[in-house]
Amino acid sequence: GAAGRAWNERNRRAAFAQSEALLAVSRFLADIAVASGAPADKVEVHYQGVDTGFWTPGDPSRRADGEPTVLFVGALTALKGVMDLVEVSSRLVERHPHRLVIVGEGPLEERVRAAAGPHVRLTGALPREWVRDLVRSAAVLVCPTRSSEGRQEAAGLVLLEAQACAVPVIAGRVGGTPEMLADSSTGFLTADGDRDDLAAALGRMLAMPEDERAAMGTAAREWVVGNRSLRGATARLREVYASLG
Repeated sequence: GAAGRAWNERNRRAAFAQSEALLAVSRFLADIAVASGAPADKVEVHYQGVDTGFWTPGDPSRRADGEPTVLFVGALTALKGVMDLVEVSSRLVERHPHRLVIVGEGPLEERVRAAAGPHVRLTGALPREWVRDLVRSAAVLVCPTRSSEGRQEAAGLVLLEAQACAVPVIAGRVGGTPEMLADSSTGFLTADGDRDDLAAALGRMLAMPEDERAAMGTAAREWVVGNRSLRGATARLREVYASLG
């Protein structure tokens, strides 16, 4: 209610005033913080990193075995755009044969199951190591996040994890997700909630010769190691704390 919002606003402004530095995990969130009253000179973008020693490429021959796998990993919610992917996948499967594997659980699970064709497999939630195995064997990971009830994705670590495994990605151009890949080099971005644009991007990815997708995956791995590794992120965080002296 109004009292709760007032309390949250008071706490937020107190935090802004008393902090020496405010770290945001994307430029998108940094801009929101400033718009919410945070002093711009205190706000800094500090990208999260992923463990590039754990998220590593697998055996390329696994991807060449049969139809390519399109992978979704995330909560089954409107924000994640999972229904968009299911519809687009069904639209494309005859022209571009593939398997769609959906990892995760959430409130849209029954709707997803009802809409899923025989080429779709839902796994539910899985251990981290199993997710890595699925990522490694995928032709592409799709994170079709979209605006939902005024909310947008802040970042999208799953995009970094997939790219670290040398898997190209497709993501919605919304919130902080565009900052999680190098568009056209390590994957493709699609318009917010636009199923036709998503279909065009996924069709383009599936139509690529395997060696072209592999080259995009190699570029993705190099980009994450150079720009979004956990090692690099922690080193930068140490610098931030040292500067506060």
